[in-house]
Amino acid sequence: MNFLVRTLCVVALAGALAGCASTRQAGNVNQLQIRVAQLEREVAAKDETIAVLQQRVSQPSGRSSRPSSGGGAGKGGIIRVPVSARDVQTALQRAGYYSGNIDGKIGGQTIEAIKKFQRDNNLKADGIVGANTWTKLQSAPTPGVAADSAAETATAE
Repeated sequence: MNFLVRTLCVVALAGALAGCASTRQAGNVNQLQIRVAQLEREVAAKDETIAVLQQRVSQPSGRSSRPSSGGGAGKGGIIRVPVSARDVQTALQRAGYYSGNIDGKIGGQTIEAIKKFQRDNNLKADGIVGANTWTKLQSAPTPGVAADSAAETATAE
């Protein structure tokens, strides 16, 4: 019986509180709707800002020849494929175009090596490692290896 009385009291109290809460909820709902509208306007403004910045990044601009500590990777940077600056320097070195340190920093020497490789391979010599440059760079023969292979074949015959 005691349990039944407690249960009835809890149900009655919950019903009374629900009535009070519903009155407050109407005011809170209006405030929340106003806040949501404000946030939507802020998001729209941020989206416009992002679109403008993305357009600026995609437009060509003058490039500095000073070293970049970040390696120049990423959208709009020198490296536009998912590889590191060290990977690019290593591939350029293996192909005989780069003799500097493999330090992961895209500086003037690395950019000039990229441009020379691009010119020698009939690519646009812009100093940017895009998909075409990276594909050709990966398949570039190592200097001396092709000559050694040809010499070995001639000697074997």
